[in-house]
Amino acid sequence: MKTANLKRKAERNNTERRKLLKLLTYERRGKRPIYYRDYKRVLSGELPLEAIMGSGFLQGIWVQLIAAYLWQHLGRDYFIATNEVGFKLPQGGWYNLDIAIWRKKDIKKTLPKGYIDIPPKVVIEVDTKVDLEDFEKRFGQSYINAKTEDLLKAGVERVIWVQTDPKKVLVAAKDNQPWVVANWDYPFEVFEGVVLNLEGLLAQNL
Repeated sequence: MKTANLKRKAERNNTERRKLLKLLTYERRGKRPIYYRDYKRVLSGELPLEAIMGSGFLQGIWVQLIAAYLWQHLGRDYFIATNEVGFKLPQGGWYNLDIAIWRKKDIKKTLPKGYIDIPPKVVIEVDTKVDLEDFEKRFGQSYINAKTEDLLKAGVERVIWVQTDPKKVLVAAKDNQPWVVANWDYPFEVFEGVVLNLEGLLAQNL
């Protein structure tokens, strides 16, 4: 009887762990989950779930500043989506996108309610909530490189990463063009003649 009770308890614990791991999944690459930073501390009970899921203030401010700049310079022919819009990968899984730009004509009149499978023209990522060390151990490469390569292969024309620590920007474009890594004062093209300088943008809004 005692053995049966222990078995049921173990099964219940495993079921609860699986449910929690599902909640701790930030993205999915193919069939493999990508977990939030510090997810293991949630599993151990050290942190509550909500402690690791929100965005940092600086990340939120940068998304707002960049999106506002793009709205001003791109015009009405584009959709600019924020708030970690879900993009379904052709090979399965999905990525969350901080800022994504589509031409309106590329999206049907009926906008999709769920995750979208039409690749945006440009993706801009600001930092990340992913457990980077865990990702590298399980996938054998850095998260930034893997996500960038996956997005470019999926049809995204340009992927830009804004990193707040260190203050760097990475710009990667389609067709095997060289990736550029530079400081925030480097002016780079976002899309079709729209050039962004992060230091300048920050100075204008302080």
